[in-house]
Amino acid sequence: MATNLVELTMPDKGGQEMVTTTMTISPQQAQAWLDGMPSQRRVRQNKIRLLSRQILEGRWKLTPHGLVFDRDGRMIDGQHRCTAIVATNRPLAMRVTFNAPAETFLALDGGISPKTLDDALHHEGLAKGQALLAAGAVRMLFREERGASIWESTLQPSNEEGVEVYRRHPGVAAACELAGRVRLAPSRSHQRSCCMYRGLY
Repeated sequence: MATNLVELTMPDKGGQEMVTTTMTISPQQAQAWLDGMPSQRRVRQNKIRLLSRQILEGRWKLTPHGLVFDRDGRMIDGQHRCTAIVATNRPLAMRVTFNAPAETFLALDGGISPKTLDDALHHEGLAKGQALLAAGAVRMLFREERGASIWESTLQPSNEEGVEVYRRHPGVAAACELAGRVRLAPSRSHQRSCCMYRGLY
């Protein structure tokens, strides 16, 4: 399979069609693409830590969401994934799309935030409000399981890891239901949920 960026981004019959292929991205290639990309958003270190942990623990999965390059060969999506490849010094298989119009960057994610942990817990069967409370409690339990302070905000679970924690602690649902009945500032409700869970179980 060709891996030459210039070759793959050469226009095909007018260069109007996007091309997507699966490539194994080496740390060296990832760094070269980062060096050549246009200015983008600030790197979120929490995201880098999360992706790096997934890579090092063998949790990384090949998905349709990969890297995107515009017609000038500049990477317009994939900054955090490439940074994680460099940080872990591990090559990864990834879907890569070439020849995307430059304005594609403005439409990435549809302007909507990616699915959050409470979305994932809602999918597990929790009511939406209950899932929102449970997500905060699950994050605290995730840190506790890893021997960190439950207040360590730089240690965040992926959605998959969060669901696994919830499945190990199903009593969180009952604790959140109780916490939801207590008049408390919303920003503190997840803390009450975690404390109630520990008190009940």
